[in-house]
Amino acid sequence: DGVPLRRALDVVTQGPVRVLGSALGSLQDSAGRLVVGGVADLCVFDPQAEWTVTPDALHSQSKHSPFEFVITGTHMPGRVRATVVAGTMAHLAD
Repeated sequence: DGVPLRRALDVVTQGPVRVLGSALGSLQDSAGRLVVGGVADLCVFDPQAEWTVTPDALHSQSKHSPFEFVITGTHMPGRVRATVVAGTMAHLAD
């Protein structure tokens, strides 16, 4: 059935912090978690949403994806609704 959500989140948040350790300098105490005075990087994820990958739906310079519907024939489970980087809204889904 795949990787449990809690494990997936650990891999992309606290995992890199554990690997980089002191190389993060002053960010080491707040990177990978939400703390008062931290870097405020976060993602709002809706696990109930479903969407179709199309070139128009991609927000990157590249419009190619191995997950594109015409290739896979499947809809993607879950969707990022918003991304905040250093306390500033970087992405807000339509």
